[in-house]
Amino acid sequence: IAYFNVTIEVEDDEAVGKQTFKVKAIAKGNASSYEESDITDQLTLTVDITQIYDFTFETTSPASKQEKGTTGATVDYTIKLKNEGNDVDTFNIKVLDDINNWATLSAYTKSVNPGQEASITLSITIPGDNKDAPAGNYKFTVQCTSEDKVTILTDQVTLIIEESVDFELKTLDDQNSVSLEP
Repeated sequence: IAYFNVTIEVEDDEAVGKQTFKVKAIAKGNASSYEESDITDQLTLTVDITQIYDFTFETTSPASKQEKGTTGATVDYTIKLKNEGNDVDTFNIKVLDDINNWATLSAYTKSVNPGQEASITLSITIPGDNKDAPAGNYKFTVQCTSEDKVTILTDQVTLIIEESVDFELKTLDDQNSVSLEP
């Protein structure tokens, strides 16, 4: 009886699923050539290659992750998602802390092939009234969850609402009015 070890190395981009390998062993009766008296045997090995879930998720535009806006405006942020795993992955994306419902995403679910990137746009629409959107800094956290529901990444952006003041002037006779913006 002879024992031997077999090592199977799988490439990073090998397809997920069952892969079959054949190993042929030859016990030579005469070491210099193959003869009928040589003993051969063949073994089939099956390896189950499992999916690796890995990805990057970050805001790429604006690079500072901060944007200024005024009431009535819509501000966009571009978020890059890259599948670093070894198979197609489906990602679920959501905004976590949008208590005023100002934010929308261009996609809430995205399937991405391994090694490929996808862009998602986060759009924040600021209400047109100062009392609904007072000046200040507002943070929005975007979460991305991989298909395995274990791998989760977040990124945060800041919206800076600048104060907006509208003026209306009326003539003394209330017949004519003029609107001014600072």
